[in-house]
Order: sequence, then C-alpha cells, then structure tokens
Amino acid sequence: MNPIMRVSDQIAEAILLHEPGATKGVALERAARLLEMVGLDRSILRRYPHELSGGQRQRALIAMALALNPKLLIADEPTTALDVIVQAQILKLLKRLQEELGLSILFISHDIVIVASASDKAARREGARESRNPTLKAAVVWKAR
Repeated sequence: MNPIMRVSDQIAEAILLHEPGATKGVALERAARLLEMVGLDRSILRRYPHELSGGQRQRALIAMALALNPKLLIADEPTTALDVIVQAQILKLLKRLQEELGLSILFISHDIVIVASASDKAARREGARESRNPTLKAAVVWKAR
C-alpha cells in the first residue's frame, strides 16, 4: 500500500482507473462496501496504512484486490508477519470470499501448515523442478472452483 495515500483513495483509484464513467463518490461508496465485505469498518477509509494493524492492512489489500471483481485472486504470502490468530482469520476470510464470489485463489506460501489448511491441491517448486507432494516445506497452492 502507498504510505502517503488514504485507504479510501487507494481502493477508489483502482475502480476509477478501470471503470470508465465511475464517479469518485460511487468509487468511495464501493470501497466502503468492500471494506465491510472483508470485516472492516467504514472508518478505515479515512486512515493511512501505517495507522492499521497487520490484519487490518491485509484485509484492506484484499478489499482492493476485489475492487475489480476478479475471477482469480493471487494471494502471495497473505499471512506472512501475522500472528497465528490473525492468520486463521485471514484464511477463513479467503475461504468465505471464495465461496461467496466464486473466486479461484492462487495461494503462494512457504508455510506448509498454512498451505495444508488453505489448499485443495499443492505443488512444491524448487528451482526448475516441481513436485506435487503437499507435505513439502515450500509450496505453491491453487484453489479452483
């Protein structure tokens, strides 16, 4: 996230750049709804990234990623640097969003415990070699609807 832009401006910017005819007011209202969808209060819109906790910042980033109604969400280390409780909340949120929005999620992580709890299929990548053994230490994981 850009540290000198409010959360509202960052989410609205994505909407305004990709949806011709969208107004700033419409984009900000949609940003508020997206934040609520990921479990954050609308008041987060007025804050800067450094004013958010790690979990709040991750949720705001997920809201920003959802702003363009993607079919595929690429989650690159979405639980890194979060405590175990917040990791579980983020994983639960991603699962709920996957079911509600019909998303496919490409989940990338080095944490095999997270991989095991978040994946339908797993593959390990090391250099040019790939293994589809989900018990290995580093993994690239995908979920398909």
